[in-house]
Amino acid sequence: MHYKHYERNQNTNININNVNLTGENLKFEFDLKGTSSLGAITNNAKQMNLRATQSSSTLTVTTLNQNSSVTPQDNNANTQIFQNVSVATLNVNAGSAANNGGTITNANINGGEFRQASGTTETATLNSGSLTQANGSITTLNQNAGSTIQQNGTIQNLNLSGGTFTHKGGTLSNVV
Repeated sequence: MHYKHYERNQNTNININNVNLTGENLKFEFDLKGTSSLGAITNNAKQMNLRATQSSSTLTVTTLNQNSSVTPQDNNANTQIFQNVSVATLNVNAGSAANNGGTITNANINGGEFRQASGTTETATLNSGSLTQANGSITTLNQNAGSTIQQNGTIQNLNLSGGTFTHKGGTLSNVV
């Protein structure tokens, strides 16, 4: 099942408090126009995309919890965050999440995978799982465990207290 939610009237603000997505084959997409906000989102579905496709549109998410899909053997559930989308707190507990041009204030990776493809992440904390930076910028990476591969992009501050960090390209400024 694939479901898209569109807001066609730019002048209308959409504000949704809580969203819980669950479904083994559910693919869900928010494509909102204007200024919209989502409170807490928990993704247990196969895929979720967050978009604000018009240049003047913004979508703000308070808390996004990326979990596995409902089938225990399927740990490939994912969330995609695109341009003009801001997430205050992203918790990756299983599955994967990708920043494809959005802005994330705090990313907590507690399992699964986080991919910084483009856009900005202010603080990423890797406690378990993996982080791949293909492009974009991370202001501060606190790595306590897990594995990070930097292929491109910029990491301004790396606090490495555990795990494995591999630098294959990009700019790495300060390592502690």
